[in-house]
Amino acid sequence: MLTFFKPWRNDISELKGGYDTFKEALEEYYLQRNTQLPGRNFPETIRAEIWRHKRKQKPVNTDESGLVGDGDISTPSDETNRQIAAHDEAENSALIAEAAAVHGGVVDDDDEGAGLEDTLFQSLRTNVPADWNWSYRYDESKTHALTDHAKKYYADKNAAIINGANSTNDEPPELFDPELHKPENAKTEGQKCIIYHHLYSHYMLKQDGGHTHPIVRPPCQHVLIEGLPGTGKTFVILTMRNITRQIHKHELSDMASAPTGSAAALIHGSTICRNCSIPTGKAFQKTPKDRPVRNVNDHRATQCRFSSVIVFLVDEHSMMGLGDIAWIKHRNEEFRRPSNVLDDDGGVIAQEHVEFLLPPEVYDRPHGGIPIIIFLGDTNQLPPVAKKAVYSTDTPRSSTSDAAGKIAFSDFINPPNEDEVESYTFYMDEVLRQSDNEFKTLLQNMRNGTMTDDDIKLLDDRKLSNLSADERRNFEEGALHLVPTCSIRTDGKNCCVKECNYPKQNAICQGSQVMLLTNFVVEQKLMNGAVGEVKYLCYRHQNGPYPDNHEVNDEQHDSNLQYAIVDFPDSDIPEEDKFFADLPSTYVPIPIVDEMCEKKCCSVRALPLRCCKALSIHKSQGMTVGPGKPFKFVTVYYPTKRSSAGSTPGLELVASSGECRS
Repeated sequence: MLTFFKPWRNDISELKGGYDTFKEALEEYYLQRNTQLPGRNFPETIRAEIWRHKRKQKPVNTDESGLVGDGDISTPSDETNRQIAAHDEAENSALIAEAAAVHGGVVDDDDEGAGLEDTLFQSLRTNVPADWNWSYRYDESKTHALTDHAKKYYADKNAAIINGANSTNDEPPELFDPELHKPENAKTEGQKCIIYHHLYSHYMLKQDGGHTHPIVRPPCQHVLIEGLPGTGKTFVILTMRNITRQIHKHELSDMASAPTGSAAALIHGSTICRNCSIPTGKAFQKTPKDRPVRNVNDHRATQCRFSSVIVFLVDEHSMMGLGDIAWIKHRNEEFRRPSNVLDDDGGVIAQEHVEFLLPPEVYDRPHGGIPIIIFLGDTNQLPPVAKKAVYSTDTPRSSTSDAAGKIAFSDFINPPNEDEVESYTFYMDEVLRQSDNEFKTLLQNMRNGTMTDDDIKLLDDRKLSNLSADERRNFEEGALHLVPTCSIRTDGKNCCVKECNYPKQNAICQGSQVMLLTNFVVEQKLMNGAVGEVKYLCYRHQNGPYPDNHEVNDEQHDSNLQYAIVDFPDSDIPEEDKFFADLPSTYVPIPIVDEMCEKKCCSVRALPLRCCKALSIHKSQGMTVGPGKPFKFVTVYYPTKRSSAGSTPGLELVASSGECRS
């Protein structure tokens, strides 16, 4: 309900202005169809709000989005994006007035397709050539080829784990660029110290050899490595993985994880959710419990995989929450101890004595007795999203994963029993990746809260509005835009639309740069955050999204996109497994995917790609920008003080040491 207070002199009927009812007078007042009425100007801001609510439309406001910028400074984007980001009331009023004129002064409540975002989307130029064949490169077998490839990849991986558990494999394990990632190439004192400690830990394990599992003694090693961005943590991780595989002569001897697919791909690992079967949604918030067994072979493969681990590494620990720590600890202990699996009749499925089963004196230790557990990251970098950080001083609610995680992390740093676990902490502070000493000093001062006037001047000089015309042109062509948050607003009742990160509408074309929005095979760099270029958009029929009159009336005609062929230059698909015989192995058919909400009551069907013009700063964590990379330049947008994203000033730049100064 909208209420107005307007004074009158002698009688309240004066407010009718000659009309029979107050309603008619009010409508004329705010629609202003009769400009001769007394009272003159209806407030433009209120009128705009009325029309937005009538149209079920939410405006984009720079204060809400958390971006800072002067209204007269253009960002390096096209006119369409500028209109979407605009918040000028006069422009909004003009759009509303135009819509009102089309609808005879009234906007129908059911007209949900004429919002500002839809109008701009529909006004995009298609530039489709005449007689364009939309079915070129369409092959029905490729519609679900990537999904089938991912299932086969992980099924083969599980089978290889089970089959290789009791067999002797004389083949050398796969190493990660062994000529680069080896101890001799350590450059800083921090790298040398950590690698030496890692070698010494393996030496102590070998000294107590002679057992089937030499990890009964000495105590397990819990290692926390804190390092500035660009200090070579990735080099250290891959070097330690190579050392572990060469000493124990097995690819199952190490396991590497990270919170996101992008970070996991950099260390040739998997996400912690996949490795440790961590649930999402409300199940994640509860106290960790054992995973239900739905497939005996998968369960045996998981047990074998975890029981074979000598070194367990987790990168980017700053983006993990307390709940993640709790689930990791629980899964390590769950998967390394023997368990009974029941069949459909309630009987125990017999498990023959196999080599990977561990004795009680091992799996009863914290984290199931894994000999070496290493957490790497930088606490001063990006915090976890919608989770409590490991350094949070808040008291978590009881019977939650946060409460269990707070205890687990405390025990990781300060083991209650030093006969079972020893804890070590290392700090890496020699930055190698950032060669610009002036920018490096700025980042360090911002991190320590000791910024100088010269630092502020350096940042001010790098504002987009202060750059020369040539420099601004560089940022308009192929630059990566980093923003505090990527928010998707919707008024729909489909809760899955609100939960998933897929765009409701996609404006992509051949040649556009896109980002993958879901994990298919992280180990082959087909993960959430992978950047590629669209090569083909494949439809079932030649006319594609523009059916002729005959096809419109044909119930069998399908005018929907079937899949998009995208070139991911960093993907590692083997040549023998490539999807197209006449195309490079990096060309991947991205299918339409179906996602269900947590309640399993509704679903969404979408192409898991987004036009890669801008990324959230969390998504860019671990990326290197510069010559030879997908992006050569980067523009960082800062949150406002009024937005929740601005609660940690300077955090965005502290996390950007791997990027060219911009």
